[in-house]
Parts: sequence; C-alpha cells; structure tokens
Amino acid sequence: MSQKFVRLGVLLLAASALSACSALPGSDGEGGNPLVNIVRYGGTSVPPPMQEILEEAPCPQVDIIPGGAAIRSYAGRSGDNRALRSQISIGNVARECITVAEGFFVIRLGIEGRVLLGPSGAPGRFETPLRVRVRNNSETFEDRVLRASASIGAGETQANFVLVEENLRVPVAVGDNFVIEVGLGADGSGRRG
Repeated sequence: MSQKFVRLGVLLLAASALSACSALPGSDGEGGNPLVNIVRYGGTSVPPPMQEILEEAPCPQVDIIPGGAAIRSYAGRSGDNRALRSQISIGNVARECITVAEGFFVIRLGIEGRVLLGPSGAPGRFETPLRVRVRNNSETFEDRVLRASASIGAGETQANFVLVEENLRVPVAVGDNFVIEVGLGADGSGRRG
C-alpha cells in the first residue's frame, strides 16, 4: 500500500513541477522555455506550425484523344514509310490531383514524348501542338493547347520532350465525373493544324 502512495506522490510532484515550468521566464508561447518545450514538443525549440493538409481528389487516368497518340510528317506521299520525315508520339503521362479550399480539384499533368527521325528526315527542331482537355459529358472545364518540341542533333535519330501543365481546375461539385485527355495536333487528333 505504501508503494501506491509513493507513486501517487511522484506523479503529483511531476505534475506540480510541470505546471511551475509554464510559469518560468521565457514561457510566453513564442519561444517557450527549453524545459517546457522538451516536455511538450520533444525538443528544446517550438516546432513551426504545420501547413494546411490538402485532401486527395478524384484522379482519373489520362486518356489519349482518338488518333492523338502520334503525328507523322512526310516528304511526299502521306503513308509512304520511305518518305517519312519524323514521328512525334506521346510516351508516358502522369497526373496528381488535390482538393483546394476554393472548391476546386487542381490537377498537375506531366506528358513525356519522343521525336523519331524517319528515312527522309534530317536533324533539327521538331514541334507540334498538344491539346489538354479536362471535361465531362456536358461541360469542358479546361481546354489548353501547348507546344511539344524537341531538337535532334547531328548524328542522332531521336529526342525526348517533357511538358508539365499546372493548375488544371475542376469544380469539386463534379465529383469523380470527369476525364483528362491529351492528344497531339491542333485538335488533339493527330492532324497538324
């Protein structure tokens, strides 16, 4: 029974010591007292305030607009592989979606592609429009045309490009009822515009 009283006494002593620490000089909450900070925060200083944690949002996979995965340029008759100058194609896509306080989902979209020289091609700079759309069946929320470009140096046959498009917005009220689409060409269908 005396052990219980000893434990209770130790706990009361520790509690009174901690309450006394908060009355020590320098415990005004701004820098705090190092002893109090060790007890409260596990270190001698007050940690910086945490940033607002953003929620994950619905994030559908990225679809390629039909016909928009690649675009070809010919020197002469279209479709003749010997006359192919270059082919620009989409290789990989990635996206990140978050919810922001203003009532929108915000999407960050990355697109990686490649430019290949054909039998009739020559080194140089190659570019084409790349369309990015975020929509559902009744409404288009974002419709942007970017420029995909890469330079192929002398003695090389290919080059890569990477585009990152920020701040694509979708109203939260839409829920997960939207699609993200990308495609090469002015209208995204692989045709030059």
